[in-house]
Amino acid sequence: MDHRMEKENDKKGFETLPYEVVAWSSYISNFHPQFIKENSQEQSSRWSCESSGLREFVRLELQRPALLKAVMFGKSKNVNNCSVREVKVYTGSEIGKMKLVIHSGLHNDWVGETVLAQPTTLCRFVEIEPVRPVDPEFNMSISYVELLGSNSQEAIEEYRHFCDRQALKLCLKFLRRHGYEDFFRKLLHDTNTQLEMPVVGSIYSLLVRQGDFMAVEERLVQLGLHQNIFNEYVSKRPYKFEWKLLDFEQWQQSELGDFWRYDIVRFAWTCISRDVAADNGPCARSCHRLCIDRNKKIYVLGRYCKDPEPNDFFAYDTKQKKWIKISADVSLEGGPKLLYDHQMVYWEKGNSLLVHGGRICGVQQEYGEFYQYNLSTRIWTLLIRQSGGPQDVIPSRTAHSIFVCEETSRLYIFGGQMERNNLADLYYYDLLEHRVVLLDPDCSIKVQPSLCSSQRVIFDPEAREMRLLAGARIDDSMTFQNDPVLFICNIDTLKWEQISFSVSGSDAPCRRYGHQFIWDPITKQHFVSAGNPGLVDSQNLRLSDLWALRLWRPSQRKVLQECIRLLRKHWFKELAITDPLAAYSFLHGPLREVYDINDSCQCKQYLDFASELFRHSSETLDQQSIFRMRTDLFETLMEYFPNDMKQPSADISELVELPTSLSDLPYL
Repeated sequence: MDHRMEKENDKKGFETLPYEVVAWSSYISNFHPQFIKENSQEQSSRWSCESSGLREFVRLELQRPALLKAVMFGKSKNVNNCSVREVKVYTGSEIGKMKLVIHSGLHNDWVGETVLAQPTTLCRFVEIEPVRPVDPEFNMSISYVELLGSNSQEAIEEYRHFCDRQALKLCLKFLRRHGYEDFFRKLLHDTNTQLEMPVVGSIYSLLVRQGDFMAVEERLVQLGLHQNIFNEYVSKRPYKFEWKLLDFEQWQQSELGDFWRYDIVRFAWTCISRDVAADNGPCARSCHRLCIDRNKKIYVLGRYCKDPEPNDFFAYDTKQKKWIKISADVSLEGGPKLLYDHQMVYWEKGNSLLVHGGRICGVQQEYGEFYQYNLSTRIWTLLIRQSGGPQDVIPSRTAHSIFVCEETSRLYIFGGQMERNNLADLYYYDLLEHRVVLLDPDCSIKVQPSLCSSQRVIFDPEAREMRLLAGARIDDSMTFQNDPVLFICNIDTLKWEQISFSVSGSDAPCRRYGHQFIWDPITKQHFVSAGNPGLVDSQNLRLSDLWALRLWRPSQRKVLQECIRLLRKHWFKELAITDPLAAYSFLHGPLREVYDINDSCQCKQYLDFASELFRHSSETLDQQSIFRMRTDLFETLMEYFPNDMKQPSADISELVELPTSLSDLPYL
């Protein structure tokens, strides 16, 4: 089957921007920086820089200012160890004021990669900094660079218009924040600029100008409960977590042929069979894979074996409680040879099993390919042929992770190992259009997870997140880590976050490899079981524990309660100065309602409010102080609102560059 590789983004809609190479840090022999302008795949046509340990760069100057939207990195037809693995790109109108717009990895193959600039910028100069090569023992090389974007006058004017509108908003924010109300209204009227959504403007007026706290609270309740405005804020809040140890058993050091079921409601194991082979099922095995289909049938494929053996294929019918031998050797029916450390998942829309990667038993340096088994027609199909070389559409691998997004019918492939190299790339395969897309050649650049053995990934389709439980790293130095780490990636934005778990005591499982990590979409729990611990003094120990992990973010109702608590807290502080008697009633009424006395932190905060009455009894508030306090409260509340509803988060004063010496400041 013929496949088309797409890397990151193609060039549709982009123009090629002419440039000249004007400066560079260094170059070696005949590999001059000017070669990056030549779209040649010959090994001799490239820029190679010295390995001096200093920052290396090549500076490009556009023929005229243009919008840089992406950079295409071409490659030679033969891969080599000096190809750039990690690269940074800076842009600017002046050489001394360059801004980082790209920080990405590049794959070590012959297919060019187009990387988007974030954000798009109007620039005259582009500076490319190779950070590290494929092999750190080699120099760094770049074969070809194509700058992509737009230099049309219409696009540039549109960009400048956008920048002008943003600058106006920053000016409006500054004028309003500092109380220049007349100037604010004049500029707002003359430029017809919308600083924020009307509902946000009404909240500002009610809070800062009128001090109508009750009306502001009513608006917040309406927006929070009926318009879900806190969705964006909730999605950015860090996860909270809870581990629970469900079971701990001793492990027998042998391949087992038993079969068990664990009830996650009753927290109890049930032995289905002590000897599956005696029940017409598969023989005892390790390094195999299984998955379950929509008819509740469990499929088993592969096992570790030193010598080539037939690749038998079994299913267990959970309803009839019996084993079915589907095939004595699927390799004779168009399926894979006997595999181990491969991956297998079920694709519900296609009612198919998808088998990817792994190693062929009894054959050195041979990896498994990519197959589909249609459960309706009982036909195997080879989707991608693998040669084990750099020309493969998806590099061969083992000990990786795959999952299916049913909504888009895409199979995602992440990480793993090839030979002695740990991988952190991310692909998807479109199961309907049969095309491969490289989303990120090296995710470790963004999130910097330690590359390790047994990277286990689950997929939460509702959150559209893949979650990677990092295993222990096993290499020549025998490096082990103790603390487990969970990395979370949104498959739409490719943004990562990290949760580190401390294993002090027994509140979390130790870091491990060779384990299992699964997701239950009904109870919204992750389960971790077995494996080898990542402990230097326990390399031969085997685990047979079972843990449950629950993750959650604050609900929108909780966020609304935070906003109301902030509002009433400020309301009380004003009353404590202006009307202590009313503040006393407010303390024991509305303020008490929004604090949970059973929460130690909230209880302490609430008890501290009593001292406010005595601390502020002799103070007075002028209008300027009230304005400043309410403005600060408004801007704090705006942190909970979506970006497209509120004023810019940036401050115009942040753009001011101070002189190197304060003595150079005028009037000081």
